[in-house]
This record gives sequence, C-alpha cells and structure tokens, in this order.
Amino acid sequence: MVYMNNTYLSSGQLFKSTIRVEKEHAVFLYFIIEALEGICFYSTLDFEKGQNYRDIEFSGSIECFDDFQTILKKISQEIPLTVLEN
Repeated sequence: MVYMNNTYLSSGQLFKSTIRVEKEHAVFLYFIIEALEGICFYSTLDFEKGQNYRDIEFSGSIECFDDFQTILKKISQEIPLTVLEN
C-alpha cells in the first residue's frame, strides 16, 4: 500500500462509503482504521441516545479504495457490518 505518490496527490477523486456496525464493535473498527494511517478518514454520523449501532462514513483517495475494500472484507470476518453506501 503506497498512498503518498504522485497519483494519489494528483487524482483529486475521493471515494465515500457508509458502514453500519453494532455499537459494541465500533471501537474495534476505529482502532483498525486509525492503525492504517492514510487509508481514509472517518466520521461517525449522528445517532440517537441508546441506539445499538453506529453509522460511520469513510472517505479517501480513490486510489486507496481497493485497499479499503480489502480491509473491510477482512474486518467483516471478525465483526458483523453492513455497507449502506459505496
């Protein structure tokens, strides 16, 4: 995975993906994404108090999308998640 190359800097295109994960597994997902610095950014979408899931929006360079998909596939083997938007 190489993120800071000329293609990454010059494409100007971003991917956006929204994932739903159980609240209890959200921290694990955040940990993995943060450990893979540079793959994407994430933001937890608004939720109601007591809701048992979190919707998380990810965005990043289009060149990282295949790597992001591979990571999500591996994570989904460990925790249940639903892709809401890709």
